[in-house]
Amino acid sequence: MTRLPRSLTLGFTLALLFSGVMVTSGCGKKTETSGTTDVPGTPKSVSKSVAAEADGYAGEAAFALQLRDYPRAAEALSKALKLRDDIPDWWMDYEVVQKLAGNLSEAKKGYQKALALHEKRYALTKEPMQLMPQIHMLLLLSREKDARAVLEKALKAHPSDRHLKEFSDHKEIDRLLQDPYIREHKL
Repeated sequence: MTRLPRSLTLGFTLALLFSGVMVTSGCGKKTETSGTTDVPGTPKSVSKSVAAEADGYAGEAAFALQLRDYPRAAEALSKALKLRDDIPDWWMDYEVVQKLAGNLSEAKKGYQKALALHEKRYALTKEPMQLMPQIHMLLLLSREKDARAVLEKALKAHPSDRHLKEFSDHKEIDRLLQDPYIREHKL
Protein backbone atom coordinates (compact mmCIF):
# COMPACT_ATOMS: atom_id res chain seq x y z
CA MET A 1 0.00 0.00 0.00
CA THR A 2 1.39 3.40 -0.95
CA ARG A 3 1.38 5.89 1.85
CA LEU A 4 0.60 9.52 1.26
CA PRO A 5 3.70 11.66 1.24
CA ARG A 6 4.43 13.10 4.65
CA SER A 7 5.04 16.45 2.99
CA LEU A 8 1.55 16.55 1.48
CA THR A 9 -0.02 16.69 4.90
CA LEU A 10 2.68 18.71 6.64
CA GLY A 11 3.51 20.78 3.57
CA PHE A 12 -0.08 21.69 2.88
CA THR A 13 -0.51 22.82 6.48
CA LEU A 14 2.67 24.91 6.28
CA ALA A 15 1.61 26.34 2.94
CA LEU A 16 -1.68 27.43 4.47
CA LEU A 17 0.20 29.07 7.33
CA PHE A 18 2.44 30.91 4.88
CA SER A 19 -0.51 32.04 2.80
CA GLY A 20 -2.08 34.10 5.57
CA VAL A 21 -3.81 37.17 4.23
CA MET A 22 -2.35 40.59 4.89
CA VAL A 23 -3.55 43.95 3.72
CA THR A 24 -0.79 46.19 2.49
CA SER A 25 -0.97 49.87 3.22
CA GLY A 26 0.03 52.72 0.98
CA CYS A 27 -1.33 55.41 -1.22
CA GLY A 28 -4.51 54.78 -3.10
CA LYS A 29 -6.49 51.59 -3.09
CA LYS A 30 -5.45 48.85 -0.66
CA THR A 31 -4.69 45.48 -2.18
CA GLU A 32 -4.87 42.13 -0.48
CA THR A 33 -1.89 39.85 -0.79
CA SER A 34 -1.00 36.46 0.53
CA GLY A 35 2.30 35.70 2.23
CA THR A 36 4.90 38.26 3.06
CA THR A 37 8.08 39.53 1.50
CA ASP A 38 9.33 40.98 4.80
CA VAL A 39 10.50 37.65 6.21
CA PRO A 40 13.56 36.24 4.45
CA GLY A 41 13.12 32.76 3.07
CA THR A 42 9.32 32.69 3.18
CA PRO A 43 7.22 32.27 0.05
CA LYS A 44 6.83 35.35 -2.09
CA SER A 45 3.84 37.61 -1.76
CA VAL A 46 1.05 36.81 -4.22
CA SER A 47 -2.51 37.94 -4.59
CA LYS A 48 -5.14 36.29 -2.44
CA SER A 49 -6.79 34.78 -5.51
CA VAL A 50 -3.53 33.26 -6.81
CA ALA A 51 -2.78 31.80 -3.37
CA ALA A 52 -6.27 30.35 -3.13
CA GLU A 53 -6.09 28.86 -6.62
CA ALA A 54 -2.67 27.30 -5.95
CA ASP A 55 -3.85 25.93 -2.59
CA GLY A 56 -6.90 24.48 -4.35
CA TYR A 57 -4.72 22.63 -6.83
CA ALA A 58 -2.52 21.33 -3.99
CA GLY A 59 -5.65 20.11 -2.21
CA GLU A 60 -6.86 18.45 -5.39
CA ALA A 61 -3.49 16.69 -5.66
CA ALA A 62 -3.80 15.38 -2.10
CA PHE A 63 -7.29 14.07 -2.87
CA ALA A 64 -6.12 12.45 -6.12
CA LEU A 65 -3.31 10.73 -4.23
CA GLN A 66 -5.80 9.28 -1.79
CA LEU A 67 -7.61 7.82 -4.79
CA ARG A 68 -4.26 6.65 -6.20
CA ASP A 69 -4.97 8.71 -9.30
CA TYR A 70 -1.34 9.67 -9.88
CA PRO A 71 -1.76 11.35 -13.28
CA ARG A 72 -4.47 13.61 -11.83
CA ALA A 73 -2.29 14.37 -8.78
CA ALA A 74 0.68 15.18 -11.04
CA GLU A 75 -1.44 17.50 -13.18
CA ALA A 76 -2.87 19.32 -10.15
CA LEU A 77 0.55 19.77 -8.57
CA SER A 78 1.95 21.03 -11.87
CA LYS A 79 -0.78 23.66 -11.94
CA ALA A 80 -0.11 24.63 -8.32
CA LEU A 81 3.61 24.94 -9.03
CA LYS A 82 3.01 27.12 -12.09
CA LEU A 83 1.27 29.55 -9.76
CA ARG A 84 3.57 29.12 -6.73
CA ASP A 85 6.96 27.65 -7.55
CA ASP A 86 8.44 28.87 -4.26
CA ILE A 87 7.00 26.31 -1.84
CA PRO A 88 9.53 23.52 -1.31
CA ASP A 89 7.03 21.05 0.16
CA TRP A 90 4.99 21.15 -3.03
CA TRP A 91 8.14 20.28 -4.99
CA MET A 92 8.66 17.31 -2.65
CA ASP A 93 5.06 16.24 -3.27
CA TYR A 94 5.68 16.65 -7.00
CA GLU A 95 8.64 14.28 -6.71
CA VAL A 96 6.59 11.64 -4.93
CA VAL A 97 3.79 11.82 -7.48
CA GLN A 98 6.20 11.70 -10.42
CA LYS A 99 8.05 8.73 -8.91
CA LEU A 100 4.77 6.87 -8.36
CA ALA A 101 3.86 7.59 -11.98
CA GLY A 102 7.26 6.24 -13.12
CA ASN A 103 8.68 9.60 -14.25
CA LEU A 104 12.05 9.47 -12.48
CA SER A 105 13.65 12.44 -14.29
CA GLU A 106 10.72 14.66 -13.30
CA ALA A 107 10.88 13.24 -9.77
CA LYS A 108 14.52 14.24 -9.48
CA LYS A 109 13.66 17.72 -10.73
CA GLY A 110 11.18 18.10 -7.86
CA TYR A 111 13.75 17.20 -5.21
CA GLN A 112 16.38 19.44 -6.79
CA LYS A 113 13.99 22.39 -6.85
CA ALA A 114 13.02 21.81 -3.20
CA LEU A 115 16.71 21.61 -2.27
CA ALA A 116 17.46 24.87 -4.08
CA LEU A 117 14.62 26.62 -2.24
CA HIS A 118 15.85 25.32 1.12
CA GLU A 119 19.40 26.46 0.28
CA LYS A 120 18.04 29.89 -0.56
CA ARG A 121 16.16 30.06 2.74
CA TYR A 122 19.34 29.35 4.66
CA ALA A 123 21.32 31.86 2.61
CA LEU A 124 18.73 34.53 3.43
CA THR A 125 18.20 33.72 7.10
CA LYS A 126 21.43 32.05 8.27
CA GLU A 127 19.19 30.15 10.70
CA PRO A 128 20.84 26.83 11.58
CA MET A 129 17.54 24.94 11.57
CA GLN A 130 17.08 25.88 7.91
CA LEU A 131 19.90 23.40 7.20
CA MET A 132 17.87 20.39 8.35
CA PRO A 133 15.60 20.34 5.27
CA GLN A 134 18.71 20.53 3.08
CA ILE A 135 20.15 17.46 4.78
CA HIS A 136 16.81 15.68 4.34
CA MET A 137 16.64 16.59 0.63
CA LEU A 138 20.24 15.49 0.02
CA LEU A 139 19.48 12.11 1.57
CA LEU A 140 16.40 11.77 -0.64
CA LEU A 141 18.62 12.53 -3.64
CA SER A 142 20.99 9.71 -2.50
CA ARG A 143 23.70 12.29 -1.76
CA GLU A 144 24.72 11.09 1.70
CA LYS A 145 28.25 12.50 1.42
CA ASP A 146 26.87 15.96 0.62
CA ALA A 147 24.41 15.74 3.53
CA ARG A 148 27.27 14.97 5.90
CA ALA A 149 29.28 17.86 4.45
CA VAL A 150 26.36 20.26 5.06
CA LEU A 151 26.20 19.09 8.67
CA GLU A 152 29.95 19.54 9.17
CA LYS A 153 29.84 23.01 7.62
CA ALA A 154 26.84 23.88 9.81
CA LEU A 155 28.67 22.78 12.96
CA LYS A 156 31.58 25.05 12.04
CA ALA A 157 29.33 28.00 11.17
CA HIS A 158 27.14 27.55 14.28
CA PRO A 159 29.33 25.93 16.96
CA SER A 160 27.04 26.95 19.82
CA ASP A 161 23.81 25.61 18.29
CA ARG A 162 22.76 22.77 20.57
CA HIS A 163 20.28 21.31 18.06
CA LEU A 164 22.97 20.84 15.44
CA LYS A 165 25.34 19.39 18.02
CA GLU A 166 22.68 16.93 19.22
CA PHE A 167 21.84 16.02 15.62
CA SER A 168 25.50 15.23 15.02
CA ASP A 169 26.15 13.53 18.39
CA HIS A 170 23.12 11.27 18.00
CA LYS A 171 24.17 10.32 14.46
CA GLU A 172 20.82 11.40 13.08
CA ILE A 173 21.97 11.12 9.47
CA ASP A 174 22.55 7.41 10.03
CA ARG A 175 19.11 7.12 11.63
CA LEU A 176 17.49 8.99 8.74
CA LEU A 177 19.12 6.65 6.25
CA GLN A 178 17.24 3.81 7.94
CA ASP A 179 13.94 5.71 8.10
CA PRO A 180 11.26 3.91 6.02
CA TYR A 181 10.10 7.19 4.43
CA ILE A 182 13.62 8.04 3.22
CA ARG A 183 14.22 4.49 2.03
CA GLU A 184 10.95 4.43 0.10
CA HIS A 185 11.27 7.86 -1.50
CA LYS A 186 14.96 8.32 -2.20
CA LEU A 187 16.10 8.34 -5.79
